Amino acid sequence: MIDRDANPDYLNAFLDYNITILNKSPATTREYNYDLVTFLKYMKKHFKLTEEDDFKAIVIKDIDISVIKKIALEDIHSYISYMATTLRSKPATRARKISSIRVFFNYLSQKVKLIDVNPAQNLETPKLREAYAEIFNS
Repeated sequence: MIDRDANPDYLNAFLDYNITILNKSPATTREYNYDLVTFLKYMKKHFKLTEEDDFKAIVIKDIDISVIKKIALEDIHSYISYMATTLRSKPATRARKISSIRVFFNYLSQKVKLIDVNPAQNLETPKLREAYAEIFNS
């Protein structure tokens, strides 16, 4: 279940676009929501816009589009590093979240033109083949 009341309007508009225009499944839309809520919570903490220590309690409803415009590729890399080190996310999980971030920023920059620069344009995905080889060869 998606708590739309907790999301900023631009995130809900992105989710609506995925359901109505791209015909994405409810499961895919929930995953996008989860991935992007987590990403936005991290960005709020990363930019020091909250003093909340409990990650789950961070509120993102108030993240204005001006904050989104400040996100650079380096900030996204910081989030990916956080996923790898703190959350211990596997490469496949990080790849899925990166895909969600890419689609989101493409929507914001190309479809609705809320941002001028897409910070995820050159965002790379973790090399899954090497990661799987590492798992099976250890």
